[in-house]
Order: sequence, then C-alpha cells, then structure tokens
Amino acid sequence: MNKLSKKLKELKKLKSAKSADNTPLPNHPSIGIKKRKLRNDIIGLTVLGLSAFTVALYFGRGLLGAEEGTMATPTTPTMTSVSTVEDFPAGVASVRITVTTDIPATCAIGTALSPTTNMTTTGGTTHTEIIPTTGTGSHSRFIRCRAGVEGNWGAWSNEEVATARIIPQMATNGTIMQEVTLDSCPTERVWVVDARDNRTYWIRRIPNTASGGTGDLCWMETNLAYGGGGTTTHGDTMDLTVRNAGAGAWDVAPANSIPFVRTDNTGSISAATPLFTTAPTPPSLTVQTANDSPVQRGFLYNWCAAMGGPTGNPQACNTTQSSQPLIFQTANQGSGHNQNTTICPKNWRLPRTNTLGTAAGSNNLNEFWNLNQSQNSGSTGSDTGLRTNWLGVRAGDVSFSGNLSVGAWGLYWSSTVGDATSARNLYFDATLVHPSNGGNKPNGFSVRCVLE
Repeated sequence: MNKLSKKLKELKKLKSAKSADNTPLPNHPSIGIKKRKLRNDIIGLTVLGLSAFTVALYFGRGLLGAEEGTMATPTTPTMTSVSTVEDFPAGVASVRITVTTDIPATCAIGTALSPTTNMTTTGGTTHTEIIPTTGTGSHSRFIRCRAGVEGNWGAWSNEEVATARIIPQMATNGTIMQEVTLDSCPTERVWVVDARDNRTYWIRRIPNTASGGTGDLCWMETNLAYGGGGTTTHGDTMDLTVRNAGAGAWDVAPANSIPFVRTDNTGSISAATPLFTTAPTPPSLTVQTANDSPVQRGFLYNWCAAMGGPTGNPQACNTTQSSQPLIFQTANQGSGHNQNTTICPKNWRLPRTNTLGTAAGSNNLNEFWNLNQSQNSGSTGSDTGLRTNWLGVRAGDVSFSGNLSVGAWGLYWSSTVGDATSARNLYFDATLVHPSNGGNKPNGFSVRCVLE
C-alpha cells in the first residue's frame, strides 16, 4: 500500500507540474511518458492487492484515465518564423539559420526534401543551425519540425526553405583591379588600381542581356592607359612599342605585325594637358570630350597591341587571319585567340561584338550592342547616354599613316575580327552610334576591358 500511495503522489505531482516560466506541462510528450509508466505501475499494484472498487475509484478521479491524453499523438507544430542572414560576407566562419515553432518541437534540416538530420538545437521552440561558408552563392536548406519523443512522435510539419546568400567582399575604392570578380563588382562605380603601373580606373557592373546575353558584365568606365612593362605580380605585363612621332610612325608594312601604342599629347590637344591619372587616386567623373582637362582619354592601340601582341595572340598581328565572326570562341566552337591574353589586366578581356550591329544570335553575343541598349537607350543617333552613363570619351584615333585625330569621335576595339585586315569596334559621335563598326587593324583606337 505504501508503494501505491507513493506512485499516486508522483502521478498527482506530474498532473500539476509547470515549467520554469509557469507554463503547465501535463501534456508535454516527456511528461506523458512518465505518467504512462506510473499509471501502469499503479494498475499493477491494484491488481495485486486492491479491490475492483478501489481501482475504479482511481479511474473515476482521473488519475489513471485515458482522458488525460498521455497516449495521444502529439500536436503537429507550426513554424511561426524561419529566418536567415542574407548577403553574409565570405570569409566569416558561418551563417546562422533560426527557426521558431509555436510549441516545443524537434526540427530537422537538410539540403534535400524531407530532411531527417536534427538541427543543432532541439526540443524547444527556437532552433538554430550553422551553415559553413563553403563558397559564395546561395545556400538553401529544407526544414521541418515535429513534436514528441522517441516512440511517440507526431506528424512532421510542412516544409519551409531558408536561404543564406553568401557574397564575396565587394570591390571598394582602391581595390586591385586584377583581384576583382564579377560577383564583387558593384553596381555603383568604384575606382580600382591596375597593379601593373598603379593607374586607376572606374569600374561598374552593367547588364548584358539585350541581345541574347546572360547576366552582367563588369565594365571599365575609363579608357585604358597601360603602356607596357611594369610590375609582374599577376603575370599580365606586356611588351609594347610606343610610337609617338609624326605621320608614318604607325607602321603599315606589314599592316599590324608589331603591337604599337600611342601615348603622346600631340595633335589637337595641348601638350600641357595631362593624359591620365598616374597614381592610385580617383579619376575624374566629368563627362568628357578629348579636350577636357583632365583628359583621361587613355592610350591608343593598334589591334595587335589590344589583343596582347604576337606572344599571346600571334594571329592578331598578321594579315592572314581568316574571317571569324567571333575571335574568342570556346573549344567546341572552333579555334580562336586566347581570351586570357589581351592588353587588359589579368582576368579582364576585350568586349565582343558581331558583324551586324544588331541583336545577336545565341553564339554570337554583341556586348557593345548590349551596352548601348542599357546605357544609351539603344539610340543610334546620339551618344549622350554613353558619354553620361558609361563616361565614354571621344578620344579620336590614329590612322594607319600615323595621323592623330582627337575630340570628334570615340572608337573602341572589340576582340572580334572582321576579315584579314579589319576588326570590329564601337564607334560613336554626337549624331551616330555604331556598335560593330569595322576598322583597319593598324589603326589606333581606345580600349575598355570587361570582366565576366
């Protein structure tokens, strides 16, 4: 009888048990298991030594009755919130996903539907999981919860998905240009430093989707002014021949066999006008013509130089190049020039265009066309948007005979060949924009590089 009294007292205590926050606990799954065990013990004791009347009395008082619900299936929890940290910078140890439920529950998390792996914290109403930063990009996890304990689980809740987006450290003013990635290229322009010679350039992320392209490109928004040589930290220095004398200095026999660059201020610009920034400081944001001061018009390159010279792309420096609609082709699209070797800093390249000047096919993307669509509203009768939004400069050109013209038009090389003696370029002036103009390879044009 003493054992029976002790068991009944324990059962009565469980019925009135409360949690630390004064919440009743009689229906918590763990309490239910204890109550079921006590009830079975009591029934066993009464069968051994008590009358049927006594057993019935205890049932009538509700101490042993099934109406207490201790054997009932636990209620299915509801996830009242699923939260995560978005745009979390790479390099940090982890990203935290937190789940809140309306009742105590155990939750599971996984990378596929119907996860079964428990989260870090279980058995409460707040659950947390740590996602390692295994790389940049989006990391999605499926989550579901259930109430109960081993042997008495309720149904799983509906699944929810939490996503942690891990981004690289964004490029900021002063970032090394060779270390920028497309993911780290911001939509608001910042100035970066070419590690080869410490000259600085504006860069910005711009859509590249108008003519069948996908995603964005990171564009230089200042003309390239690399004259060869410099620091070889990133293995992207070039050997260039600077020819700044008068007519005839731009070698034409053979037409483009040597990578020439023109860096002087002769012609229609005053010799006292600075060409470009020469230290890692912000370049000007002024909408410029070539005669503005400071000019920052960059240097002028023949196509051989723009394409990286005979070492990187020997076919670009002769007159036997066969006609190809797109120089930079992947292996399964045919042979072409090495897109990783141009006058641009490491990981950057020349833009691609096509022979039509219109929206391009799926394997023949026209990046100058896309640029004009997004920055100049697609206009072919005015270059206002290019000069305002892309900071386009009418830097002019050097003709194959060596004559320098500055200020009336802008000409920018692409990597796309026209035929054996010409290559495609972006041409613009006050009343005309041509996204895939043809130009003689020996001519000297401006260069803007892109990153994808």
